[in-house]
Amino acid sequence: MTDLDEREESFDATLRAAGLRLRDDLARSAVPMFRAPRLTHRRRWVIVVAVAIVVIVGLVAIGTNRNDRSLGNDPSSLRWLVEDLPAGWKATSVFDPGASEINQHPSLINLYATRDPSKGPILFVQGSMGIKDQGVEPGQTKSQTDYQETTIGARRAVFADELADRVLYIDVEGHWVLLKAQHITDAQLSDLGRSVVLKDDGSAEIPAAALVDGLQLVAPASASIDSMILPRTGTTVATSIYDGGTDGHMTLAVGRPHPAALAFAELSYTLEPVKIGNASGFVGSYQMDSTPPLTLRMAYWEREGLAFILTGRGVSQADVLTAAESVAPAATSAWAALLQSARPAAPAGTTPAVEGGATTDVPFTGEPHDVAVDVAVSDVSANEQRWSGKLPTGESWSVQVVRLYDSISLSTQLNGANQAFMSGPTARAPGEEIACCGPVNVITANPKASALRVLRHNGDRYTIPLHDLPGTAGLRIALIALPDSGPQRAELIDADGNVLETMPGGG
Repeated sequence: MTDLDEREESFDATLRAAGLRLRDDLARSAVPMFRAPRLTHRRRWVIVVAVAIVVIVGLVAIGTNRNDRSLGNDPSSLRWLVEDLPAGWKATSVFDPGASEINQHPSLINLYATRDPSKGPILFVQGSMGIKDQGVEPGQTKSQTDYQETTIGARRAVFADELADRVLYIDVEGHWVLLKAQHITDAQLSDLGRSVVLKDDGSAEIPAAALVDGLQLVAPASASIDSMILPRTGTTVATSIYDGGTDGHMTLAVGRPHPAALAFAELSYTLEPVKIGNASGFVGSYQMDSTPPLTLRMAYWEREGLAFILTGRGVSQADVLTAAESVAPAATSAWAALLQSARPAAPAGTTPAVEGGATTDVPFTGEPHDVAVDVAVSDVSANEQRWSGKLPTGESWSVQVVRLYDSISLSTQLNGANQAFMSGPTARAPGEEIACCGPVNVITANPKASALRVLRHNGDRYTIPLHDLPGTAGLRIALIALPDSGPQRAELIDADGNVLETMPGGG
């Protein structure tokens, strides 16, 4: 039995401990190539925001043993409340350990760390998640930069930076595996990538013999995922929820310490050591890729044999520290009153997924009127291209194009707000080269092709010349982002305006 086993027996915690940036990655898993019209885009982005906020609930990663025996702790010892809240804030609900249902599907993510993750290496390994058509793919996260294509042994690989993390994607048996690391050199990360083993369940692991500098498995792929819909906690964490109106939300989770909690926090936030009362702890923040932008903050500390995570948005770091320092055991009556108010509800600031009700643009009839459109293209690197412009109707738009090996992703902003995110293979079959609708785009190898022509529902018709797609053999691309559901019609044309391919749009 390892030291970690002795400390907490097995780690059977939930992926809610993963933190925001890691959850963004999971929510942005690959989708089938460009088959996501207006409604899917909206629903997909809602999922990213809702899941991310839910995940902050449970950064305290607590386990039960392999026989599901209780750790023998009095649940009342986990009942703590924030006493000093910002003006206008109030506690709204609490959840006792075991008060919520647990999603028993395994996380399929392996987390490796040392006994003290704040001082040693950390490694996060994610495979295909075991979900059909929902695999890991390079270039799917906007916060990643400086992509470098390479090979490790016979495997294709991509290095990148993501805030404080070093990222490696490696192709294992035709499937990408994601490794995120801190305090690990590129040489070590390459060796770890070379040793990755893909499992039948879609997870990926590092054999124990290949681990470096004291790394141990602290969160196995077999750990279950807690509910991704409501901010409920698992069997060994007590949670209290605090509301500050439209822009404010905080959650306090209390459980038993485990190295995985701090390791996940280190990978997700920019942490700084701090004193919280007489306890040593950490504070951190993360700027979430959302619309509008969200700054999420957290404090982690240990006290009286317990681990505390306070997370929130719409609060300053000073507010978080003040709230953390005021945390105290809950009076029985106060906890009971809040327990009565607990009810299934989406976290503040999220929007339920909508299956219907989206508007449909009225089809345009008559002769189109050609309108000049502003489009600028810059090749940032062999792997990244940036498109931007301003529509004649006044909207500004931009699209980040990331091509890595035979995959491409398109990330769109309209008037500075994040819109659709799409990814898939670069190669498209003749006759299926135009895609709709986020953004409208075409990738073609047709030497006769000259431009993408797009007809909007107001009768405006734009012509966007093709540009070379860096790092490909003869592929060219053209695209434009529209504020409505997409074009009424999109056409691939030659230099004389003859139509080579037509795709009806979102009419």
